[in-house]
Amino acid sequence: MTTTTRRPFKPCGTTAAYDRHRRHGETPCDACRTAYVTNRRERRQAARTAPPAGIEAEHEIDEIAVERAAHGDTTVPLNHAERVAAARQILAWGHTRTEIARRLRVSGTAARTLQALATGAST
Repeated sequence: MTTTTRRPFKPCGTTAAYDRHRRHGETPCDACRTAYVTNRRERRQAARTAPPAGIEAEHEIDEIAVERAAHGDTTVPLNHAERVAAARQILAWGHTRTEIARRLRVSGTAARTLQALATGAST
């Protein structure tokens, strides 16, 4: 017969202890609540400053694909950064948001967002 040993509980003042308090129906102590709030704040801040998933770095933009898409070639698959670069190119040629939507085959709302990202304005 095999005996199992339990791992020791994490001490109060950690997020694991906060979770343990909650699982047992207890009100978390001040140290655990502080650890939980600090962890949540750090995670939210990291999520705000990190680039969204799927957006490649600026140096990974395929300039040829951007140029072809800006001219209206819809067979070219683009990542998000390349779409913004294509919208920036279309705007540089003096076209409007409507032309961004037409050439990149996106909705009006997506074209508005791309225009804002391409010009640096907030949406």
